[in-house]
Parts: sequence; structure tokens; C-alpha cells
Amino acid sequence: AQRIGHGTTLEDDPRVLDLVLERGVTIEACPTSNVHTGVIAAVEDHPLPRWLARGVKACVNTDNTLFSDITAAEEHARARAIPGMTDALLARAITCGHEAAFTR
Repeated sequence: AQRIGHGTTLEDDPRVLDLVLERGVTIEACPTSNVHTGVIAAVEDHPLPRWLARGVKACVNTDNTLFSDITAAEEHARARAIPGMTDALLARAITCGHEAAFTR
């Protein structure tokens, strides 16, 4: 896989995390959607900053904007508010999103 949606259980198995790092797979993080579906208790609990700090290629996505009623700008602002997220990590997530974009 080149991209994996959500990836909320990525840290559950170190072998999976190692494989994602080794193969350069991009994780499509959707913090608001993950809260709405009950996968994450609160946006503040999302593992996105930890993933980025460990070198995982991850980007911020809205998932289903009709369900989550959020724009990309709002999702990025929420991601920036996650404890541990820095401007540099968020910039890296944005770059990862550009690099992983489907262009064909």
C-alpha cells in the first residue's frame, strides 16, 4: 500500500509501525472523523504528533466532510492543537500530503 486511511491502531504492533516506516507508507490521519466514529476519545488524544515525530509519513485529512462538517483548514487547526504537535510537525504533515497526493 502507498497510503492507509486512519491508521489509528498503527502503534498497537511495532512490526506494523516498522513496516510503514520501512516502506514509506503515508497514513491519512482524520482526527475529527476518528472522534465522531468513536475510534479516538478526543482530538487531543490523536497519535498524529507521535507518528510524525517517529518519522511516519502522515497527512491531515477531513475524511467525510458531510459527516464531520469540517473544512481542511479547520482540521489542520484542530491537528495543530493536539498536544505535542508543533508548527514544524504540522508543516511536515502538509508536505507528506502533497507528496502522497494521487496525481493520475
